[in-house]
Amino acid sequence: MAKREYRRSETRNGEKKCSRCSEWKSFDDYYKKKGKPVSQCKVCQRQITRNWIAENKERNADAKRSKNLLDNYNMTMEQYRDMFEDQEGVCAICLEPETKTHGSTGTTFRLAVDHDHKCCATTPTCGECTRGLLCSTCNRTLGLLNDNAAVLRAAADYLERNDSL
Repeated sequence: MAKREYRRSETRNGEKKCSRCSEWKSFDDYYKKKGKPVSQCKVCQRQITRNWIAENKERNADAKRSKNLLDNYNMTMEQYRDMFEDQEGVCAICLEPETKTHGSTGTTFRLAVDHDHKCCATTPTCGECTRGLLCSTCNRTLGLLNDNAAVLRAAADYLERNDSL
């Protein structure tokens, strides 16, 4: 296999020639890697990133979701999928699949990770207090009722008492 030959970027008086657009720009117009400017200017680098995201929407969404799960719930995507399969793809409370959709894309939301707020009041959580996966309606309901089982029972009683109206 032939050794790959790299072309050295041209520089002059505090400027550098972008390897993509061939424009001369100040070193400040380049992102730095190990203290040195990278080969493409910031404008070109952002366009490369936008193009990659557009071409890899599903892969990028999965990567974002994986990072969100790990950062906020100390949970891997595999653990989420296992929990999802254990619940047969439905909400742990209403036993219905998620129906809410993203306004811009029309894709259905994923079930939300529910955790005990007495253990971890905010995210990131410890990962030990995960209770299950909930649809957005049930998740919001628990949140609005401050995870208070007594209030939830009282609400159920109220609905049952007034069911005939």
